[in-house]
Amino acid sequence: MSKNIVVAGMHRTGHHPIAIWLLHQQAGVHEFAIKTIAPWLFQIENDQGVSILANNPLKRGSKEHPDKEKFDDIMQELNPHRIIFTHEHDKL
Repeated sequence: MSKNIVVAGMHRTGHHPIAIWLLHQQAGVHEFAIKTIAPWLFQIENDQGVSILANNPLKRGSKEHPDKEKFDDIMQELNPHRIIFTHEHDKL
């Protein structure tokens, strides 16, 4: 079972850097490096396993990345111990 964290914000409010900072606050993560899986999906590995940062994975549609449809399959394959989701609302 993974530990999930949700970082929410409005469009262009700076919540993505906060989510990236949270991803790097785990024990055993010493470098500020991220592996890009997709333009909206990133991972870090340490002794505990894989941690994921997913930018709006459930926001899907014609203007979103088409591989977001594969999110569940990707998570099953990676089996992360921590997932940090961002959720971005549109502009006011």
